[in-house]
Amino acid sequence: KRKPALTLNISGFFGTGKTLQSLSFPKCYVVSCDPAGLETVRQPSNAKFLANLIWYEELHNHSREELKELFREAANSNERGSIYGCLAHAKELAIKGEIETLIIDGFTYLVDMKWRQINEYELAKSATTGNVDSQSMYRNLGLYLHRFVASDLMTAATRNNLNIILTTHLKRESEEAVHGN
Repeated sequence: KRKPALTLNISGFFGTGKTLQSLSFPKCYVVSCDPAGLETVRQPSNAKFLANLIWYEELHNHSREELKELFREAANSNERGSIYGCLAHAKELAIKGEIETLIIDGFTYLVDMKWRQINEYELAKSATTGNVDSQSMYRNLGLYLHRFVASDLMTAATRNNLNIILTTHLKRESEEAVHGN
């Protein structure tokens, strides 16, 4: 029997090894939102990590159509231009025992893409002033992310016994921002 599934957020600065650490887990399905993709893994010294890679999808939003498709919730497992299509495909492979780990590499970029989608397709305006209501839009982003992580990712961990790993980037801040000088 497999051990209970793990859910992890691996967070660090660019180039600190988040992707490689993720790929140290068994039987990985990677959804890459990072523009660099898996280039670091393709270096000869990192070839051992490729042995754990079972499936790889890239999600980017170069066009408005791709952005719209990216968050289409009704996507089936053959429609992997949507994060939901990728999740459906990963669940199918998990049921067959072909994968044990789902990685969303570059979750920070996925959040950025969702923010872009909200700005393009879900623009909120103040009823009193008519100005863009960015507070409402940020609330919508937060609500979406909470639902996505709690309802879609965590249920994949429990129902499909998948390790779930998100990689996120830390932002370097100036001394002034940190200490308020």
